[in-house]
Parts: sequence; C-alpha cells; structure tokens
Amino acid sequence: MTSQLFFLIVLGIVSLVLVVLLIRMIIYASVMVHGAVFVRSDQAFIDAVLYEVARSKPKKIIDLGSGDGTIVLALAEREHAVDGIEINPILAWKSQREVRKRGLSAHIYRNSFWNVTLEPYDMVIVYGTTYLMPKLEKKLLAELRPGAVVASNYFEFPGWEVRESRGKVHFYSKIDS
Repeated sequence: MTSQLFFLIVLGIVSLVLVVLLIRMIIYASVMVHGAVFVRSDQAFIDAVLYEVARSKPKKIIDLGSGDGTIVLALAEREHAVDGIEINPILAWKSQREVRKRGLSAHIYRNSFWNVTLEPYDMVIVYGTTYLMPKLEKKLLAELRPGAVVASNYFEFPGWEVRESRGKVHFYSKIDS
C-alpha cells in the first residue's frame, strides 16, 4: 500500500468519525434545548392514564410535553379539564388545531414546562427521558399540592417511590411535605 493511499484511508476514517461526533452533538444540543424527542403515546399508556383518572378523579390535569396531543385529546373527549404544554411549535399547532376541529375545551400551550407552575394541577402526565427525570422530580415535589398524582410513561423518578405501575406506566403520589 502506498503512503498516499494510506493517508487517504486515514483521512476518510477521521472525517467519518468527526461527522458522526458532530451529528451527535447537534442532536444532543437540540434535545437539551427543545426537550425530549417526540414519541407518540401508545394505547397501553392512554389506557393506564384513563384508568388512573377514573380512579383518582383529578379536577385539573396537565400533560408535560404533550406532543401531538394524543393524551390531551383522549382526556378532553371524556370531558376532563386538561392542558397540554408542548415546546415544539409544529406539534403544538397540530394538537391545537385538532382540539378546535373536535370542538373540545382543552388548551395546548406552546411553552417549556420549566416555565409553567404546576401548583394548580391535581395530575401531571409525562413521557420524559432519563436525563430529565431528576430535575423534573424536584420541580414536581416543590410545586404540586399534597395528593397530586403523577403518571410517567416508562421512565422513573430516581428518588420518588412508585405508588403503582400498570405495565410500563408508573404512578406517583405527592405526599404531604
């Protein structure tokens, strides 16, 4: 092998590694700024949330990172007072449009849930991600009233004891602090 061919192979490998690292950095920065990547809620999550809502009867519900509004729509169709918070403008617009189209009374706010106080809510629904859960746990424990319920799809809060799990959905109750 000639030294010129060897140089081109090494240059190609180094370039490929740098491109992969750059892509990973862009994705990571996007997630850190804009929140978790959107993943549509499956029927098992919806069913578990509906079961808990029927059981605990919250007066006001919020879906943090409401995405395309699947959970908000399911709850609003059953006449629950529900809000959604979504930072992605396209998903927020899509879900707001669907709420209007169906004539429901739910509200979708385009905002970061870090900027919203959770004190008025009796139930919080979240489909987070690993890096988000410790900080979100602190926010929920600081802002929620005693007796409030939190439903988390798949991901668990590190320092908060799960009250009940239904499949991959974990339920937490805010205990008097």
